[in-house]
Amino acid sequence: MHSLDIKTETKTALNKIIDDPLKAFLPFVLAAVLMITIIIVLISMYLSAGILFSFNYFSNNNSTPIDITTFVNQNSSNLIGIFTNSLLTTGLIIFSALSVFSAQRTLKQSHKEQQIRDIEKRLELFYIPAENIMKVADEFLKNPRGSTKLYEITKYKRPHTTLETTYEEYAIMYIVGKLKEIEQHRYLATKETCRLFIKCVYEEENSENCNGLSKSIEKDVKEYVKRLYELKQEE
Repeated sequence: MHSLDIKTETKTALNKIIDDPLKAFLPFVLAAVLMITIIIVLISMYLSAGILFSFNYFSNNNSTPIDITTFVNQNSSNLIGIFTNSLLTTGLIIFSALSVFSAQRTLKQSHKEQQIRDIEKRLELFYIPAENIMKVADEFLKNPRGSTKLYEITKYKRPHTTLETTYEEYAIMYIVGKLKEIEQHRYLATKETCRLFIKCVYEEENSENCNGLSKSIEKDVKEYVKRLYELKQEE
């Protein structure tokens, strides 16, 4: 139990860092900005001193080393300007990079949430109702007379016929009738399932087509539920 709590806390901490890296790493960012700025200023100072030394050497043939302390005192205003510009530039670069990372994270999260909503919509409006229809018909065929859905299913009869309707025909007509009630949502199905839906409901009402559609629906539901679980685990 203790190990599970540690894993949960670790995952929560990592999610906070990923969701808002700028806030999580702010102290480190500020320290990095300051260090980089100091390095830039030192490099600039020594480069300036080196250039001045070279200029004096070639102009006056004077190779006397320059006193760094004197150089700094004489050019303090320039060094302050260099320090300020370097600090602002470095900070802007680092903060821009972190902002881009945060924006990419937000975009990725938004895309994932859109995928979740899309899958939930498909399951809610088409797949779960269609799967329930198939299950009711299947349970009915296992024990027609003992089924609690006997009266509901046997209401579906072929019009204008004197032939006796079998239980299998009742089940098929029930499936077709109930599927027509959700046909406005069939666009949410995969291409193959949509094809089998049309074949079962509008082309030829038989057990083979109903079974084919039932298997396709079952396959899609398993895949969508698995993908939904994976997406939610990433949160």
